[in-house]
Amino acid sequence: MKDSQASPKFAPGGIPILSPLLHVLSMPVLVFWRFNFGYAFLSPKSIFLSCIFASCLASYIVFHEAALTPVYGSTARFLLAAGGLYLVHFTIGVVSETRQRGKHDQYSGSSWLVHVLKPAVRGEFEGICQTTVEPFLTLVVATFFHAKPLGKVLVVCAAALALKELIRIWLDLRRKKRMQDSIDDAKDSMELSSPTSAKPVSATGRTAREKFDPNKEQG
Repeated sequence: MKDSQASPKFAPGGIPILSPLLHVLSMPVLVFWRFNFGYAFLSPKSIFLSCIFASCLASYIVFHEAALTPVYGSTARFLLAAGGLYLVHFTIGVVSETRQRGKHDQYSGSSWLVHVLKPAVRGEFEGICQTTVEPFLTLVVATFFHAKPLGKVLVVCAAALALKELIRIWLDLRRKKRMQDSIDDAKDSMELSSPTSAKPVSATGRTAREKFDPNKEQG
């Protein structure tokens, strides 16, 4: 016996608290690896813009303190570059929206790493690139700065990106499963509610039993 379709325990877009946190932590590297983001994917804009402002203030302090520059200089440059790229992507998203040429609001961007491939094969490798190659290359870059805070920052961003993509794949599988379950439930409901076929009748409008009923013949 099959139970009725249950309501999902979380929103289709992600897991509460965890998904938004991973999204924020992975954005500093996403703006380097991808382009053509959906407008809503660049949210929460208030948090990102606040982080950019805080990064500018922190970078100002780092570059004006001789003791901090050798240690945190690379981290400050990375955050400034990430903030600048975010503003570029955000501006492109706004322009695309005004021209009604924007991608799907939740589009997570196209990878630069597969953009050089032919369009016919690009889609086959983009999923692998986003879930595996981008986090791996982020870790590779982190090894060059392992002695500085930037290395730790990149490790956190790579882990957040990898986990975020795994959750996205899982939620996509669950979404497709729920859709298939809903289709199966609808088919079962249609079968149960379909009317029974009428009895076959003869040319005179009587059924075979009515026509040859021996009791009627005797009467």
